[in-house]
Amino acid sequence: MNRIYWKSLGFLAFLACSATASAQFVYDPTCWPDGGPGFSDDYGAQVIPLDPNDDPLFGAAFGISGTDTFASPPSSVCLLGGSLAAPGRISFTVGPTGSIQSTQDDYLRLSFGAPFAALASTSYAIIRSRPVTPAGGAYTTELIGSDAAVFSFPGASDRYAIAIFNTTNYRVQLQLDVIGDVARVNWLLTNSAGADSVARETQLWFGHWVTLKASDSFESRGANFVTVPGRKPLVVGKRFQQTVLQPRVGESQPAPMVDTASFAYSQENAYGLRIFNTPSTDGSRPPDQTPVEELAIGIAAFLLNIPLSASVSTMNDFIFSDARFADYDNLDYNDTGFIQKFTPTVLAGGAAQNVVSYYGSTWSVANYNRPYTAVVDAPTLIQTTNSTAQALTPNPFTMRVYVDNTRGFSSIDKEFPLDLVEIKVTLPPGMVDDENPTRNTITKFINRVDARKMEFRDFRVRVSEEISGLQPYTVEINSQPNAKKLIQGEFNIASTPRLRLPTRTNLVTSPFRFASGSWETILGLQVDSDFRAFTWDPIQQEYVIQTGPQRGIGSWILTEQPSGASFELGGEPSQAPDTTTSTGAPTVVLQPGWNLIANPYNYAIPIGYIVGVNSGNNEEAFTFRELVDQGVISGALAYWDNDAPVPDYRYIQSDTDLLLPNRGYWIRVDSASSVPIRFSQVFTPFLQRQTSATLPKANWKLQLAARTSEALDGQNFVGVASNAAAAKALRIAEPPISPADKAVSLSIDEGGDKPQLMAQSLATSAARKEWTVRVQSKAAGPVTITWPNMSQVPNNVSFKLVDKATGASKLLRRTSGYTFTSEANSVRQFTLSMEPGTVARALIGSITATRTGRSTSSPLSINYSLTGDATTTVRVLSNGHEIYVATRARAEGAGERSVVWNLRDSANRAVAPGTYTVEITAESASGERVRRFLPVNIVR
Repeated sequence: MNRIYWKSLGFLAFLACSATASAQFVYDPTCWPDGGPGFSDDYGAQVIPLDPNDDPLFGAAFGISGTDTFASPPSSVCLLGGSLAAPGRISFTVGPTGSIQSTQDDYLRLSFGAPFAALASTSYAIIRSRPVTPAGGAYTTELIGSDAAVFSFPGASDRYAIAIFNTTNYRVQLQLDVIGDVARVNWLLTNSAGADSVARETQLWFGHWVTLKASDSFESRGANFVTVPGRKPLVVGKRFQQTVLQPRVGESQPAPMVDTASFAYSQENAYGLRIFNTPSTDGSRPPDQTPVEELAIGIAAFLLNIPLSASVSTMNDFIFSDARFADYDNLDYNDTGFIQKFTPTVLAGGAAQNVVSYYGSTWSVANYNRPYTAVVDAPTLIQTTNSTAQALTPNPFTMRVYVDNTRGFSSIDKEFPLDLVEIKVTLPPGMVDDENPTRNTITKFINRVDARKMEFRDFRVRVSEEISGLQPYTVEINSQPNAKKLIQGEFNIASTPRLRLPTRTNLVTSPFRFASGSWETILGLQVDSDFRAFTWDPIQQEYVIQTGPQRGIGSWILTEQPSGASFELGGEPSQAPDTTTSTGAPTVVLQPGWNLIANPYNYAIPIGYIVGVNSGNNEEAFTFRELVDQGVISGALAYWDNDAPVPDYRYIQSDTDLLLPNRGYWIRVDSASSVPIRFSQVFTPFLQRQTSATLPKANWKLQLAARTSEALDGQNFVGVASNAAAAKALRIAEPPISPADKAVSLSIDEGGDKPQLMAQSLATSAARKEWTVRVQSKAAGPVTITWPNMSQVPNNVSFKLVDKATGASKLLRRTSGYTFTSEANSVRQFTLSMEPGTVARALIGSITATRTGRSTSSPLSINYSLTGDATTTVRVLSNGHEIYVATRARAEGAGERSVVWNLRDSANRAVAPGTYTVEITAESASGERVRRFLPVNIVR
């Protein structure tokens, strides 16, 4: 390629975009010098897609050479001026359609310079590295794009382009794909030194100024509504880290890494840019996303580089931890930005690291796994219409499903269409097909989706005002060839003034204000004859009669009404005005011990939104997670799952878990002082449930359940955690027994100076340990204790249950349950003991290899001994690679064993002379694995 090509390519790229979208991409002429756009003669860019209609959801571009000149000095219209470099800079833009739920994001430009290449230090990547030597060495930084690309082309197979850039120490291949509603950016970093050169510690940083410019203006509307899972919207700079380190001087404590971050206009119009930081195997996030080691969010001017420079090769990486984003309107570029620092690696000379990251829209639920992409565009929040909250909007609404045939069946000369594409949408109860209200499963077809094309189908959905909270849906896509996709999403539905009482015992609340606030008026029922209402007195630590609901407080409603009854609430309900104001709901004061709380809003909010004050140390407020870490409150909240076949307690404890409207929750205060808490206002309509990465997992757990003919307490666990800190974080206290007449409760007494009844208690090892198990029953009759997941406990651990009242004992591996007869309002105690087991470990004894004959071509007999029953695999390796398998996963007993290798590989070719390795792997029934190796020398 030569410079003439770059000049022509840049000119054609500009003309192509202008020709296909001249009405949409309008630039204020005052931002360019007289005579039109300020592209230099050698300007070049790759714009993907060239025709925005090829992908109406998203677009991206990167520069390959040259500059773009803007008015100088900067003006109120043109925030930046001068000749700004393009090579290596990456820009993102929303396509002509964006989300069909609004026109706010149509052609929304997410980078300075979009829809062409970003410029200067507004969106760029650097390589931070140092030599790996005993003496170490200083870090150096190199800009990807310090010089023009040495090579570039747009791909013929998919929607992508590639360029090669050279830096001092690296050769970088940049590939940019646009699939569905995201851009996939792939940097392949190769240490360009020779193989005998010093290795380099290497880390890629990508910094971006999020502009959110309308299509007809250079002025950014500002990306100051920044959200991450489980936290209130960020208003000041913050760092997130995979391994949380000590804060820098003048900065706040970094937070654990978040899966995504979104940069948007406002709460009402939360359209903008979403970035991904972690991969996922369940389809919720791209599986090939390179993990981000640190994410810094702050004012772009301080994070990136000032002044804008063609030769910039650094990032300031500076944030203000206690200065609001909006306080910097006088800066040239005052919007928020971010730096992603990807997982570092050590690259020897000639070695390479692949860094992949995704950038897309804020609103979608998608599956980007090959061979094609599917994107769902549906309203993420169904809200109430006005202060009376009697109706929902949008209702009905359109749900659109896109199928994008790229990155699988779209290779040039091997194109393959998706034929007879079936799209099946399954809605939750209470949501129906607006065109046929008798069904909640809707199926539509697309006859054909050609390679590199995108098609869609629309589904009209209507929502019943009787449902609320998170309502799951699935989208299943099948096609010829057989390429199935399954997308699972959730509608976040505000509650209207209704209350569903599915069973006789219900732990509920109501978030509304009432002119007449008695339960009798609200439910339209007669107290005592139709229902009874209780709440919990946190000072007396006992149930008390409740005459009417309180916002932020849970209520038990015991009713004789038909199962599943739903009540339209009386008493003139209205939505509280503090739902979306900074004041938030009234404070709730928690007392030591158990407390019943509830979400005071008719919208779901994350646990992480709770803020509290420890009255014993009331100099500052703390987040929910900080209060848990300090031991002030228990880390788990319990709710009553009355949609289960047998109602029972369930638990939530991640910062991203949601407090749903109309549901009550138990929370325990472990300090000796009261703890006032407040529920922050409802912040965002784009609230999505995500798996929290902040909580550890147990190594294994044994489930314990107590059941009667009418009641169940089944969510109780003992087991082993990886360390003491994990065991502490995973402790779950057992909430008070339900006020139902025939309720049952199982709890685990940990003993100690301050015995507590727990629903989950974990040890730090499988050494001998005893727990006291208590079963409380309100009704007389048989009670059965079971341990349904005993098969998941390691075989080398045994459990025994002893009834303290009778002395009867049960070995849990030999029976599935124990039944006893309970008296009314009684507590039965048991001793549960854990012992290290005696399961024999599969050990491999001596290994020998002998020829079966005198000839050098005679097969080898491989002999080995096992000390116990095991599943064995015998392989032959050459330079670490498998060339032959003598036996794979064969069940064998203890004793002497042998297999024969005929000196041929798996393709039945005679192996060359040399040294080979025999690998023998033995795995016991308990999952313990032992591996032994034996080198053998083959002579021909």
